[in-house]
Amino acid sequence: MIEELLYGRTRSFLIGRKILINTDWTGSLLVFFACLKGRRINIKNIQYLLITHYHPDHMGIAADLMEMGVALLIMDVQKDFVHQSDAVFKKERRHRFTPVDERKAIFLNCSDSRNFLSQIGISGEIIPTPGHSDDSVSLILDEEQAAFVGDFCPFEQVPYCQNRVLEESASRLKSMGVKKIYYSHYPSEDI
Repeated sequence: MIEELLYGRTRSFLIGRKILINTDWTGSLLVFFACLKGRRINIKNIQYLLITHYHPDHMGIAADLMEMGVALLIMDVQKDFVHQSDAVFKKERRHRFTPVDERKAIFLNCSDSRNFLSQIGISGEIIPTPGHSDDSVSLILDEEQAAFVGDFCPFEQVPYCQNRVLEESASRLKSMGVKKIYYSHYPSEDI
């Protein structure tokens, strides 16, 4: 089951009520909980958080959720990027920001993601999809032929970006049988 959670500027997605993909800015925790309440989702059911890339609008409340027992999955291609947004949040004084405590996270190689996901009843994998940022990853669901791509640009615009890395990521998604794309800032689309 795929549930879209739109409670701020960034679309988050809940997969099987087990894995949350992305959060919004720091300071959005209360509206996040209001969104969960409106959908009758208990935070205790959300086991994992996957951040598609570590920009401020995707990971702002990650540490807050970790404090509540949600395990953060950090993919191998993301390990050097986890704290790249900390300086942005420290400048913004309107909201309390807690950096991610990597010691409490689960580090996972993309090559091991299929096995990890199958252990929690999800058929799919997490793959690197650089292009928007070097740490971008996408979660692919096999049965739904769907990918959650964060800030990947709309597919019809990929050729116009003149970005070979982005084109390679788009080609990889298509070669894996992806037919539906879920974006963080655009409506989902069929490809």
